[in-house]
Amino acid sequence: MPTSDTSIVNVLLDSVNTWLVEKLQTDIPTTDGTKAGLVRPGLLQDNPLTYGISVLSYNNDPDDETGWGHSITQHDLTSLHNPQPYELGGGEMWFRRFTTKAEMYWPTTYERQQARQSANVVLSRIEYYLRTYPMIDISDSFGEYAAQLFVIKDLISDGGGVGQFIHHGKIWWQVLTSKSV
Repeated sequence: MPTSDTSIVNVLLDSVNTWLVEKLQTDIPTTDGTKAGLVRPGLLQDNPLTYGISVLSYNNDPDDETGWGHSITQHDLTSLHNPQPYELGGGEMWFRRFTTKAEMYWPTTYERQQARQSANVVLSRIEYYLRTYPMIDISDSFGEYAAQLFVIKDLISDGGGVGQFIHHGKIWWQVLTSKSV
């Protein structure tokens, strides 16, 4: 029988993904060439051409298993990305880390410039909606609460053969959480 407990990692991944579905699919007209065809957590496991634009979010970084893991924060409060690891009163602060990838396969009717411009719009849109995600009442069964989401960095690269334009985007983001000890 499955457990009824929740983990902040799953709560964050699922709730952020629900937000991205709304903003990258539901709110964008069908006629917009930068509308995501698929938005979900986890691997694509399908033909990428089926969706045109796939936005996939992951726990940590599936391409770097040792470099982007969840961690207790360890630096001073002067940096938004690295606050103190412990709160007054005996709690811990963590960075729960995630990546979101955008795989973009543009129609053969697109020219190079149109594909590049569209790819950058998709990546900028994802970043914007990650940054504006409403972090309200997000907690788990173990008393860990989400405080703030930070987009840390991104990367976009080109691919494809002659007459094909493919772009791969990746955004690294983290959520500052707090829990009692």
